[in-house]
Amino acid sequence: MDVMLWVVGIAASLAIAIWQNGRAKRAERRNDELMERLPRQVISELQKLGHVPPSTAVQPVTEKLVAGVGFSASAADLNGDGLNELLVQFPVGSHGSALQTFGMRGDQFGLLGDLSVGTPEGFWVEDFDADGQFEVGTRETDWSLDLPYVYALREKIYYRLGPSGFAEVGRVKDYGAEEIAAARQRAAQKR
Repeated sequence: MDVMLWVVGIAASLAIAIWQNGRAKRAERRNDELMERLPRQVISELQKLGHVPPSTAVQPVTEKLVAGVGFSASAADLNGDGLNELLVQFPVGSHGSALQTFGMRGDQFGLLGDLSVGTPEGFWVEDFDADGQFEVGTRETDWSLDLPYVYALREKIYYRLGPSGFAEVGRVKDYGAEEIAAARQRAAQKR
């Protein structure tokens, strides 16, 4: 009798585990489909309100996603959890850009991190350090050169999305001594 109860208990446990696994896979599939549709839905609703030009489209992530300047929405797995996050970029102030990233944290959908820069160059997504995980890149004014904004050179800055938001992971000064000298000469001529 004890053996029979034992077998029934194991069979019931296995049946419940298989049933729960199936439910989890269906829920994950629905979540993935939602994250694929969400950027298009955001743009569509903002177009209806007149906040976004009709020509704006969702950009799929390939090797390097250029989110561009102005308003854009896209999806990419920034935190390495296998689920795409929603990236919404928009202009801020007279010549700045902002990026807000939304996604799942536990069982809640919400803001995971945001970035802003004082340049109109926007943001892009790429694997900057070739570690298999996407980073968000932008270009920001390099104030260390002590040049006015209009003549200042810009450096690339890369950020990684972590549990507490974005953290800087690298800077690339992609200009040389010739560009610095030319910028200083232009600034001196205007004084």
